[in-house]
Amino acid sequence: MRHSRLSLWVSGVSRGFRGWRFAAFSLTLLLAYNLFVLVVLFAPAPNAEVGEFADNFRQWCFGYEKGGANIHYVINYFVGPILLGGVVLGVWGRQLLEAARRKTRAFVQPVAGALLVAVLAGAALVAMSPPRAEAAPDKIPDFPADVLRTARKPEPFVLVNQAGQEFRLIDWRERVVLITGHYSHCNKT
Repeated sequence: MRHSRLSLWVSGVSRGFRGWRFAAFSLTLLLAYNLFVLVVLFAPAPNAEVGEFADNFRQWCFGYEKGGANIHYVINYFVGPILLGGVVLGVWGRQLLEAARRKTRAFVQPVAGALLVAVLAGAALVAMSPPRAEAAPDKIPDFPADVLRTARKPEPFVLVNQAGQEFRLIDWRERVVLITGHYSHCNKT
């Protein structure tokens, strides 16, 4: 009976996700995730786009302000992967040790696969980052929400800005005011 290339590939992939191979893959991926978090948290960025991404990531996900991060947010980023790694070691620890004693070279495939997944995920993250908008200095951009204007007057309210100062709408009477509400969502905040 002849096997197609696809069935051989599927068989190889399914074999790779059983037993100690899955554990090696998972632990490598968890380690790559923790390294990514450390790099974003501590390392300076090599260029402006990555630097802006890292600054925003630190601010939104770690509560990073004025040289310090919220330690609780940082700990949350490490606790999940560490606990998951502990579960993987608890379930497959013996198999990993036996495989490490007998077939050290066999670790190359699951580890390389996990690193490839991590690199592809990082490349996708960079590729999905929006490019910086370069506006021509002599051109005023169009106002796209012109049709959204309404004649309804807003209720008076008070907000607190990022500097801790109160913003009262009534103080801006007879001026054009654009108010946006932004919610940044990270997996821990």
